Amino acid sequence: MFKNSNLKESLQSLTQATYLLFNKELYLADSYKKDSSSDRIVIVLHKTKPKIKEIPEFNICTKLMMIDDKIKALQGELVGTFSGLGSVPDEETCILSFLKQVYLASRKYDQAIFDKKYQLFEDLFYSEHLVFKDTANLYNFSFNKNELALGHEISIRKAEKQINQESEYLENKHNPYSLFTKSSYVIERDYKNKKIVGGDTNIDAEKNVSELSETHDLFDQVINSLRILKSSGVYRDHRIKTEQITFHPLSGTITRSPFFENTVLGEICKIKKTDVALLCEIFDFLCNENDSRFKVASRRLSLGIERKNLEDKLIDYMIGLEALYLPDGSAELSFRLSVRVAFLLSSKIERKNTYEFLKKIYDVRSSIVHGNKYELNKEDIRKLEEFLRKSVILWIKDKNNFSIKKKTKSGKVRKEGKLNTMLFDI
Repeated sequence: MFKNSNLKESLQSLTQATYLLFNKELYLADSYKKDSSSDRIVIVLHKTKPKIKEIPEFNICTKLMMIDDKIKALQGELVGTFSGLGSVPDEETCILSFLKQVYLASRKYDQAIFDKKYQLFEDLFYSEHLVFKDTANLYNFSFNKNELALGHEISIRKAEKQINQESEYLENKHNPYSLFTKSSYVIERDYKNKKIVGGDTNIDAEKNVSELSETHDLFDQVINSLRILKSSGVYRDHRIKTEQITFHPLSGTITRSPFFENTVLGEICKIKKTDVALLCEIFDFLCNENDSRFKVASRRLSLGIERKNLEDKLIDYMIGLEALYLPDGSAELSFRLSVRVAFLLSSKIERKNTYEFLKKIYDVRSSIVHGNKYELNKEDIRKLEEFLRKSVILWIKDKNNFSIKKKTKSGKVRKEGKLNTMLFDI
């Protein structure tokens, strides 16, 4: 299991001795008695470095690291991924940082915690990959369990209670709407990236951007999946906290953000146990579907929910419906869209009402685009949103519902499309 058992044994003895030293120094520190925050503890522990180096096991661990080729090869080198490289200092710095990280994980020595931390310590030197954890706050969301696993390394998890009042104040300062919509859940991604070693300054911009945006894209897919499943004002914090799980002497938690923050106000997205299977199916489909018509429709559904005024919502929802139902030309758009939506989404009794509603909405759309007068209300928008949601889910269940006639080079019809065969008495 462990690559260097001698180092593990010596480092374990050093860690146990260090715990006694740390606890003694913290007990004697007047500043710690007044303030027991993590920052204060780090300051106190930092002052103990000379005393740690006097412990016999410290020199033993240092020498064992020096004669290990894998460990020695990284000393003084930049180590990281495409989106960030950090220097790995000398052996002494690595040991001191490891001791501090283990202690901060548990103030009382725990063998299981030590073994886990030591494994991550070795991974820095022996593994070809580095492990990370990304999290983002989730808003307007509730679930009756502590964790919801979506697949693709993504889960929704109940967050630890915020006990740092300063951090909570700063969060509310930058995102005041969160006071009204915040939930106790986060979106979480555990993943690994290939380890890069060396000081090459020729940054591959494309790979760098791709690595940084990958989590953002996956987290957006989570929000899109929830919005497809149910109409709600669910949204996420666009700031993502990234923690390097694999040991690094200079590691910590960083926050990265895009250039915008979009807040959505609306109903809470309440997920029940019976919803989980469909939600996972939607999320998996979004991660694998490349059809441009579907991608436009699902994206416009999510964008429409974010819009603040009804006109923008209507335009987005109509673009989504047109992408799904009108891929075969530009004639009689209003008629064909209304017929096809009514045929696929409504019962025979309701088809006429659906047809007339879509015709009316299409006229409103045209009036908006051309600057003419129109009447619009929230109920119509809610109804239109639901038609697009049902259509997207129907595509996920069976995309053949949205097929069209395809012709060969000779002009003959090769495939009969379902959209072309929708006829009924209006």
